[in-house]
Parts: sequence; structure tokens; C-alpha cells
Amino acid sequence: MRGTIRLLAALLLARVAAPAAAQAGTPFTGPERLYTVRLPAGWRSRVDPSPEGPIATLTDGTAYVNVLAGRVDLTRTTPALRSAMLEEGSKGYFQGWLASLRDVARVRARPVVRTRAFGYPALRLDVTYLRGDARDPRTGYALWVQGDRASYFIVATAPAAAFAPADRLVAALRLDGAR
Repeated sequence: MRGTIRLLAALLLARVAAPAAAQAGTPFTGPERLYTVRLPAGWRSRVDPSPEGPIATLTDGTAYVNVLAGRVDLTRTTPALRSAMLEEGSKGYFQGWLASLRDVARVRARPVVRTRAFGYPALRLDVTYLRGDARDPRTGYALWVQGDRASYFIVATAPAAAFAPADRLVAALRLDGAR
């Protein structure tokens, strides 16, 4: 799992633009059809393998959104067990993402908070980080979303002044596999 988180962080911090896998303004369907989004003009997509599953990188070259999704059926799980699974399932992802950021930047992280995202229970971790270059400060967040039939680790990062497009793209995601 740590290798996956490092790959995710490396993809987020990459400066080289990803090759276009979808034309601007066209729909993007994530691996296993677990989510969809309409990419704004100028955004590109790339899907990379990882031990945890395929990671989609969506970028305009400045802002980055990464999505890792996997199938899990929680429809017959008690609320107490679901809550525990939400907490425990997220820990490795949040810790790995923070560790990867701390390898290359000075990071300030807020505590993980419970929330709802896309109509499902979720956890959110907000960060600000500095790499010491012209794009500082940067901001970002990670969401661990637990649907009924899929879980999602969604990360958005960008220079603080250019963060709004990444946040809008995350808000536009449709978690088709969660139901």
C-alpha cells in the first residue's frame, strides 16, 4: 500500500504534463466504470497501474486530481462496522499520502474530519505545503469516501491561487460504482 501512496504522490507532484487520454470537454470514465467526470477544456487524463488498483490522474498542468477506486460491498454491513471500516480503511492512505508529501515539502495538515461526500460517509484531510519554488504555497485535500459498493481515495492539489479548478473537478465527479 505504501508503494501505491508514493506513486500517487509522485503523480500529484509531477511537473511533466501527462499525455492526453481524453480530449478536453469530453467525458472521462474511470477504471472499472466506478466513476465518471466531464473534463473541462485543457484538462488531460492518464491512468497508471498500482498494487492497490489503477490510479487516474486528471490535470490541467497546474492542478491535479487523482482517483483510486475499488469495489467493496458494504450493503449488508452494520452501521457500527461501516464506521469502523471507514476509519481503519483510510488510515494507510492518509498516512502514506502525508509521508510522501513530507518527503518533498514542508507540510501543515489539519486533523482528519468526518464528513459526507457525494452522499456517502467520508473522511477529509486538508493540507498546505511548501516546496520552495514559484508555485508555493500549495493546497490540497484527500477524501476517503465509502460508498455502498465501492470506496474511493480522491486527492486534489494545486498552487493555492489555482486550486479552484481542482476543487470544482472533484465536485463534478460521479461515483457511479458507489451505489
